[in-house]
Amino acid sequence: MAVVDSNVVVSLQLTAIQDIPFAQSVVIAPELIDSLSMRKAEFPLIFINSRNQQIYFERDLKKEFPEALAIQKKNGEDLHINYLRTIKYEPWMRDAVLKVRKMSCACKDFKDRGEEVVASFEKEEPVINLFPVYLLPPADKSVKVREEKGSAYLCFVVNKWDILPNYMDNPTELQKIHNSVNIVKNDSNVTIQKMVVEGYASPEGSFSHNTMLSEKRTCTPSIPAACRYG
Repeated sequence: MAVVDSNVVVSLQLTAIQDIPFAQSVVIAPELIDSLSMRKAEFPLIFINSRNQQIYFERDLKKEFPEALAIQKKNGEDLHINYLRTIKYEPWMRDAVLKVRKMSCACKDFKDRGEEVVASFEKEEPVINLFPVYLLPPADKSVKVREEKGSAYLCFVVNKWDILPNYMDNPTELQKIHNSVNIVKNDSNVTIQKMVVEGYASPEGSFSHNTMLSEKRTCTPSIPAACRYG
């Protein structure tokens, strides 16, 4: 990030490695923010789309986000993205930092996934003279924590919400769920901190129908007995 000819120039080089679920997008929102004056300038969004979401973006979202950069991520391949944008420089921006806000998106359902500071303007730092002093560190009384995380993506027949154990990649994904449940069942020191169930539908069809279909896919009562876990 730099000031060039009265403009702020932002250059980002991104690499998308993880595959995008078929009905989702990863959205990156670069923002120039000064936390003291509470002023900010927003840059065009970056949409990293699955195949279905790329179709949906071109059909429905492009009019709403005409300056956005929208790219399809092919499964199994790294996606390299070069992003270059400029805005008019204003004096308050000198104390601002560049943040990228991360979101996931299915249709128009944007969900916040956190943010990171990625750049700031170079400033002359004061020289600090340090003198080494040895301090005995206090005894470590903290509780050691080990995190276990699991995720699975189930596939559904078009316009259906029944979970079919042998459909597409469902055998492998259901086994992931089974393994995650066993970690909790077999280790008394492991506790569940968070569980998230999200349902999606392909962009074909009306919004109301897809909303109904997505909701039924998250709370379907038709899971076979062999696939139910405590």
